[in-house]
Amino acid sequence: MKIFRRPFWQANTSRVFIRMAIIAGIFFVLLMYWATNSLWCCLLMLSIWGIMCFPAFFTQYFYVTLTDDQLILKNGVYTFWQKIYLYQEIEKVEIKPSLNFYMKVLTKDRKTFVWDYVIDLVDPKDFDELVEVIRAKGIVVETAGFDTVYPNRNQYKIEETCNVLDVDVKKFRQSLWNTSLIRKNLTCTVIITILLAPFVLVITQSVWACLGSIWVFYLLFPIYFTRHFYVILSADKLIIKNGVYSSMQKEYLYGDIARVKIKQTNNIYMQVFTKKDEVEVKRYCIDVVAPKDYKELVEMIKAKGIAVETEGLEAYLS
Repeated sequence: MKIFRRPFWQANTSRVFIRMAIIAGIFFVLLMYWATNSLWCCLLMLSIWGIMCFPAFFTQYFYVTLTDDQLILKNGVYTFWQKIYLYQEIEKVEIKPSLNFYMKVLTKDRKTFVWDYVIDLVDPKDFDELVEVIRAKGIVVETAGFDTVYPNRNQYKIEETCNVLDVDVKKFRQSLWNTSLIRKNLTCTVIITILLAPFVLVITQSVWACLGSIWVFYLLFPIYFTRHFYVILSADKLIIKNGVYSSMQKEYLYGDIARVKIKQTNNIYMQVFTKKDEVEVKRYCIDVVAPKDYKELVEMIKAKGIAVETEGLEAYLS
């Protein structure tokens, strides 16, 4: 069985449409309060906007599962919503781009309208493999518009292949959207902004003061991004690099390192103590390292002859 699915926060709908809906909702609430001077009207407007947008957005979160004898399309949010097709019943499959990517499965006995499923939970870099596996089942697959709309869909897969072939370099990095800082801070900032905006309007009776308070909160994101570090282990160096500000990095030769400390508190932090200086050592928040990779990271550093101290990582290292 092969499942073609990526995390919720990496989907185009999450990154583009939900963001736009949140921003538009905030401005609609501000305009409503300016026009009506009523907090209840603002809350009603916000509720209606959420009901109009989010249930519709969630219909686009389909992914694909290929078993030995079935093609399954399943929604990642409305988990009860799925469609199962036996391979021998399928005449052809159409995968086409528009604002998003759609999959249509045409069966040999179709008599009615055929639904277009938005497969936004399928990673574009996996499209070619998905098509090849379906064609290997003897099914015709049409992919008009792939190369025009997404010509660089294999770029990341090529990079991953190069990293695998380069045995001297190991990169411990997950998607930015999977980090706890993004999920927690983004969610908290949006919620606080939505709750604070009407409050500031009530207190100040000023739309500009309300917009200013929202702007102040979103100015926190450049600060959040200073904590998004990941780790690269090369043949002779340990590199700690920021996943947003790519110029922000620190390199350590293995021969210069006395010990490494990895500690989990509210997040995961790494300190590299060199043989020259062990007094003031900077802590790097390595939130872009996936928790499932902590054990391998520790083992590889130890394999370089470096002592590694861990605290709070027992659940990941066992």
